[in-house]
Amino acid sequence: MKRKQHGNTPNLSIGYFGASTGAAAALFAAAARPNAIAAIVSRGRRPDLAGDALPHVQLKG
Repeated sequence: MKRKQHGNTPNLSIGYFGASTGAAAALFAAAARPNAIAAIVSRGRRPDLAGDALPHVQLKG
């Protein structure tokens, strides 16, 4: 992960943003790396396109 290679960013969390069909892509990516992603912002109301990946997105609180 490149963020770990930069001295100013090793403690920052990763977040994804997606609009419309990009929201589904962000959810797919978060499902693939459940422990690495801290936040997902979805604009456009299309999380349904994430299909089978959606149940694998983990909520942390």
